Amino acid sequence: MTIAPIFSLGAPRTGTTWIGNILKDHFPVYSMHHFLHYGNHEADFYRMEKYRQKVDRSTFLEQFKKTDIYQLNALEEEVFPNDWDSYYHLFFDLMDKKAKAEGKESWTTKLCHDYFYFPRQFANFRKAVNERYENTKYVVIRRDMEQTLISFINLFGKYRERRLKNEIVSLYLFLARYKTFYANIHQYLPESHLVEYEDLKEDFQKTVTQIGGYLEMVPFFGKETGIRNTSVRTKAEVKRPWYLFENRLLLKGILNLWEVLKPSRPAMHCRLKLFEEDPQELISQMRASGNDIIADLVEKELAKKAAKE
Repeated sequence: MTIAPIFSLGAPRTGTTWIGNILKDHFPVYSMHHFLHYGNHEADFYRMEKYRQKVDRSTFLEQFKKTDIYQLNALEEEVFPNDWDSYYHLFFDLMDKKAKAEGKESWTTKLCHDYFYFPRQFANFRKAVNERYENTKYVVIRRDMEQTLISFINLFGKYRERRLKNEIVSLYLFLARYKTFYANIHQYLPESHLVEYEDLKEDFQKTVTQIGGYLEMVPFFGKETGIRNTSVRTKAEVKRPWYLFENRLLLKGILNLWEVLKPSRPAMHCRLKLFEEDPQELISQMRASGNDIIADLVEKELAKKAAKE
């Protein structure tokens, strides 16, 4: 039996959990899932492979046994291949075995969006995939940018303090990552199938049937087992919903800023992490590129933080 993996992917807050559950619920494919995760589980290729490169084999396996992937698949250590040299090969081997055991010709998992901000790491992933499989499929979901931003604003709800300290900077960089993700998808995965979130809401069965045409599979429609995303909050939990006056102004302001700073968008996509780890370096980069608006915002945030301390 020839196995063909299906990867679902999208920028954060665009419906990646939903599209992953659709593949699991409506097509004859194997996936890792359990009710506590509300559906299809992601492989976390990006972080796991980076960790594997830093530690020896035995240390990695000890940590891997603690993951949901190990637990969900009810694995035993004997199933690990003896000759694996990357997390990719280990994961692919495990999923192939589980798919064959269930009589499925495909398996599916969510693909980390991190790859599309770091092309070199994605090239390594693609090489590992292409060396093993001939008919890999990629299903990409995209959502209206403004609605995606609203979802991000509502993400933490009453846990607002968990968001990055400076909301304007974090929201701007969130949009930069959104734009960079889909630009790189078009460049690096031209063979992928793009699904619009709004089309799924408007005509679910038609859109899923179109996905089936791309996968060369006939979908079946029945009761869905994938429930809402774990990060979705109820209205009672969201103390700062987007439609409050403050957030509507914030939303309008950040979208206007996005238009004003068009030339700097491509350079911003990796700086969210830099803002957290080394804000002074981010300030230096922004000053050097003539982007004083962002540099001023970061400096003001650092000043406020120092005053509180």
